[in-house]
Amino acid sequence: MAKGSINIGDEVAITAKVRRRVTEDRVSVSIPSYAQPALDC
Repeated sequence: MAKGSINIGDEVAITAKVRRRVTEDRVSVSIPSYAQPALDC
């Protein structure tokens, strides 16, 4: 897949690392991005 070829409606997979549990049903994650440091969400 060439860079920039993702379109609206496409299905994608995201890999995320769980950093910590915030509440019983919520967690803090780190999502690494292409050529960038990890982004906290």
